[in-house]
Amino acid sequence: MGANHARTIFRSEQFHLSFVVDADFERAQALAQQYGAKAVTSIAEIKDIQAAVVATSTSSHFGIVESLLARKIPVLCEKPLTPSLKLTQDLIDVSRENGVPVQCGFVERFNPAFQAAKKMIDQPVIHAQSIRHSPPAVRISSGVAEDLLIHDLDLALTISSSPVRSVVGSVYRSARTGVDEISDCIINLEDNSVFMHSASRMSQRKIRDWRICTEKDLFEVDLLRQTVTIYENINQEIGASGAASYRARTMVDYPFIERAGEPLAMQLEHFAKLLNGEVDEHTERESILASHVVLSEYLQSAEPKQ
Repeated sequence: MGANHARTIFRSEQFHLSFVVDADFERAQALAQQYGAKAVTSIAEIKDIQAAVVATSTSSHFGIVESLLARKIPVLCEKPLTPSLKLTQDLIDVSRENGVPVQCGFVERFNPAFQAAKKMIDQPVIHAQSIRHSPPAVRISSGVAEDLLIHDLDLALTISSSPVRSVVGSVYRSARTGVDEISDCIINLEDNSVFMHSASRMSQRKIRDWRICTEKDLFEVDLLRQTVTIYENINQEIGASGAASYRARTMVDYPFIERAGEPLAMQLEHFAKLLNGEVDEHTERESILASHVVLSEYLQSAEPKQ
């Protein structure tokens, strides 16, 4: 992700890439030379910067982000913000106390298909399902919930204003990798709606699908292809005189999706608005914490019993 962020920053009209930091100097130098930046091996070596993007392993986030915030440097950090709810709360507190903005890398918030679907939902969501499956990943030490599931937990909180009532889940822990590779989660909200989310790194293909139901419509959202399909049942008919026939008519719509840019670039633009005061710092912090609370409740529920 660090290389992707570097590319996005380089192409941005609002930012200039000054430093690439990596413990492996050769890797840092290769990326820095590509985008006209300086390669260093420690954040202690960076100076005269106005913001930073942290795309290191999750276990290292806390120390790096805390140090940057203490130096009054705003941070865009890859998700999850930290491996634990307590540490996440601590970082948010540091951000608040220092008056320095922090943003978490929930890039799917900026997926044009999901954004379009949200604008078209005109009734309360009563049921939603998501599938986020990928082939086996390499060099990822965190579990699939922290890696993939958290994206959909975050999106779920953006399509309903109802508080979360309960979170339950289950996992498949791989004997080969030693971490959770399949996660399923069910969220019940106070308004009685049900959200179901499945994440896997043991699939044979990449899937990023959502189904969002209201009493009137079904929205199918393909985050990969960035498409939305809307279904509305018109009527249902049963055969006369007890005849064994049934027919339902459904109206299908394929709305146009306006693509303003790559989601990662749109996320960076949001970061610029946060730095410029166009996005409220407090609201941004609270939006980070909410999904981490649900993730923590899921992990506690899904922990395999000894």
